[in-house]
Amino acid sequence: QREGYSTQGMQDVDLKVLSKVDPIWNVFISSITSQQFLTSLKLRLAPQLRKELGLIAYLPWSISTKEHKNSKLRWNLEFFPSLKIHSYSNGGILNPHKDARRKAMTLIFYFADDDWKKDWGGDTLFFRFKSEKHKKIWKRQKWHHKNSVPKENLEEFYDLFEVNLQAEYKANSLSGMSPNDY
Repeated sequence: QREGYSTQGMQDVDLKVLSKVDPIWNVFISSITSQQFLTSLKLRLAPQLRKELGLIAYLPWSISTKEHKNSKLRWNLEFFPSLKIHSYSNGGILNPHKDARRKAMTLIFYFADDDWKKDWGGDTLFFRFKSEKHKKIWKRQKWHHKNSVPKENLEEFYDLFEVNLQAEYKANSLSGMSPNDY
């Protein structure tokens, strides 16, 4: 879809409220913040994260609840999880956007209804420049520094970028990425 607004049909769901609605969410949160899950991620992602983080990507990974701002010497790579749940209504879309550079990675868990039909959409698209020439044109655009492509610039965006990967929206699947240009 080439039209819409960056948060059309989307609502954030508070995790504390969600865990009161159904305690299974506490199990989910405990699972994705466990050392076993983190170690599994490290085995798969450290080679790719090395480009962004350097050799620190190979240090032991851990989950932390607070940032150690004064610590210059670290023996592990700490992650500070930020969990958000977005729910999209019929026709809801999220415009192309960059994730914050402070994020080492973003994981997307898909919880589709069992009766979800593929023609309803919902896939996550990952973009790349069509060519080096397109990348140079993009850097001249007034909106190139923004995290989210403004609604009025979507056509220009699609002229400069092409779909690189497509993560299918299907129940109980996982997709992830590290920061990039879109």
